[in-house]
Amino acid sequence: MSASLTPAIWARLVASYLWLASAQVQAATHPEPGAAATPLRSISSETDRKIDPHGRAVQLGDPFNELARATDDTHDFDRVSDGHIVLGSGPLDEPGLIRFPLPVPNPPHASCPGGFFAAIVDDGPGTGLSAGSFGMELLLDEPGSRELSGGLNFGGLIDASQPGFAAFNIANAANDMQRVSLSLTGSPASSAGASYPVRVQITRRTGSSNDVVYERTQTISLAAPFDASFNLPPGFYVATVAPVDGTAGGAPDGQFFFSLSTSLLDRPGGGFQGGAVVGGYHAIHPFGGVSGFAAFCLGTPHSSTLRVLAQPSYGPTGASDLRLRVQDSQRRDIAIEPEPAFAIADVAIERNDPARSGREVGARVFAPVGASGTRKLVLISHGGLGTLPANPGVELSNFTHIAEPLAQAGFVAVVVGHRNSGTLEQHRLDRPRDVSFLIDQIALGSVPMPPGFQAQIDTARVGHTGHSAGAYTSMALAGAVYPYGSFRDPRIVAIAPISPQGVGEEFLAYDNGPADNTWAGVQVPTFVLVGRDELDSSGTGAFISPGWRLQPFGRMTPTQDRIQVIIDQQDHLEMGGSPTLGTPSVRQFIGENIARFFSVYLAGRAGSCELGRLALPDSIPSTREFKRAQDGRLLACPA
Repeated sequence: MSASLTPAIWARLVASYLWLASAQVQAATHPEPGAAATPLRSISSETDRKIDPHGRAVQLGDPFNELARATDDTHDFDRVSDGHIVLGSGPLDEPGLIRFPLPVPNPPHASCPGGFFAAIVDDGPGTGLSAGSFGMELLLDEPGSRELSGGLNFGGLIDASQPGFAAFNIANAANDMQRVSLSLTGSPASSAGASYPVRVQITRRTGSSNDVVYERTQTISLAAPFDASFNLPPGFYVATVAPVDGTAGGAPDGQFFFSLSTSLLDRPGGGFQGGAVVGGYHAIHPFGGVSGFAAFCLGTPHSSTLRVLAQPSYGPTGASDLRLRVQDSQRRDIAIEPEPAFAIADVAIERNDPARSGREVGARVFAPVGASGTRKLVLISHGGLGTLPANPGVELSNFTHIAEPLAQAGFVAVVVGHRNSGTLEQHRLDRPRDVSFLIDQIALGSVPMPPGFQAQIDTARVGHTGHSAGAYTSMALAGAVYPYGSFRDPRIVAIAPISPQGVGEEFLAYDNGPADNTWAGVQVPTFVLVGRDELDSSGTGAFISPGWRLQPFGRMTPTQDRIQVIIDQQDHLEMGGSPTLGTPSVRQFIGENIARFFSVYLAGRAGSCELGRLALPDSIPSTREFKRAQDGRLLACPA
């Protein structure tokens, strides 16, 4: 073990990564089956969280929890501050993405069919820079080959207090030796053109031993790479590069660029399994680069769970206020966590659908100015029977409290103007079709974006929210089946219905109990918000009976995360965001919670356990929260 890596950092590194030894391809035989069968466990899920007096979940102790299974999607990296959700613009010491879908390249990439990507760690949005150690965990989620097909490139800054490192796992079904090759360049911090003496080491780690398989002191430079190769059996390995001399802390001692690849000895194949953990030193870069990165190639499409490790994982020696970026092969940002604080621009548009006799569909688009890469899309549907083209009315302006937090979090938010239809029955058909039509138009590039927005829009995975008739629209798009048909749009992958309807009358839902005919098809993550006063038969929005608006949530098939929040003292129109009737703090609460919901379930960010659990300020009504989860992230949340 390198003397520069502290025991605490090594313990956390091994705890976070030994899951690879137990989550290899099932046909592979590990040389240490005992180590594979019993992954090292740090602080348990029972002890690493507590609930504060306000019902908020607070993260404690080792952030790794139990990463024994690569398929485990329950390890949220949640942050709470003063009772409010920390959205994308705030500082995070350990930002992360959970099951983030890595986009398949288009046109296809011949060498990397699943895509080539770089995960980058740099300074976060807070004031100043706090130097220290950091790591980055990169896990490939199932399904797929879970193989870094082209090896692993990583690099960044190093210091006498913290070498650069990468932990990786090699495996194959026949348990054959593999050829591991490395190429290393770098320079001292004093001059990019100078040579730099470093110590290179490869160790094989098991649950009980740490065996050095390669070690060498080598002078490197950016002009001439140092290359080496050696045969290794399947197992878990750590590669480090450390300065020979230097001063611990403060400015970095140097920079490095490390390439690792592996192949079978006598036939094609071989690769790093499951992912990797890399790390180094965070500080002001002497040449204007980033603190650390990992670049990788995928043979099959994957989602990835990524997490930066700093404070509190590494204690006082860890860096703080970091930012995680994921880029594609064109160096375009496809994910940033935390997001920068975006300015918002909006534009109103009209579109005509020739497939429906020229039906007009209005929209108001809110987009983050300066956003790059690919942005997620969320559509918002108002309630009521519809708006007139010449008089959009308050419906489109009422929902700025939802659209603006979404745009500030990096989403493109589109408030849909559902125009009047000839009959009520026709309007039920038109509303979900309006949304699908607008998604089609956005995908074709036919919807103008506000000035300053230059990003691409992901129309393959879309979110939807809406109030009252807008909640019906959410449910219909997500798979609820009504007597007049199904309007399931597979592009809708998460919904947040506000004040939905129950059985009968208003929208002819025909679910009458055990058959669960109407809402059984809603099998996407769902966040339901309801006002307490609209559950009372005397409330403006009750319509049918007490509790009527709770029926959809209770009758969905329990295969996806579902969250329901009831806000006291709020009636139907107040839940719709009326500026004259609604409470500004409740509007803010609804908007920020919905933004966080889509950040989690559409953009892959952390924070699922906080959804619906945040206490409202004392000056506004409280919430009563119900949670249901049979699958997904909520299973790990505190009761």
